[in-house]
Amino acid sequence: MKQWLREQGWYYLKTHGDGYQTKGTPDLLCCINGVFVGLELKSDKGRPTPLQIKRLDEIEKAGGLGLVVYPKDFPKLQKVLAHVADEGWGMNGGDVYCIDGHLRMIKEIFWNEEEKG
Repeated sequence: MKQWLREQGWYYLKTHGDGYQTKGTPDLLCCINGVFVGLELKSDKGRPTPLQIKRLDEIEKAGGLGLVVYPKDFPKLQKVLAHVADEGWGMNGGDVYCIDGHLRMIKEIFWNEEEKG
């Protein structure tokens, strides 16, 4: 995951669950073309804690994108983040423009496509 983010040229920070950071902070904090993204990485059998879900919700309420990512989700994640990068969200030609609701729409289209059948 980190290698792929690095190859795309996107900023990310790997957090470490220790006493020096806010509990529930996602494993990877990323900035992709001006969009703040929090990724909570889980093993196939791992489950996010209620506090981790709360932090991801806080990120989304603040205008970012928060996702719980399992190994099987990597292809979906690539689509979602590539779309974020391609849309030019954040700074576009020097002008900041509104993305309110757009991230939720992209998440619904790309992230939840499997669940729709």
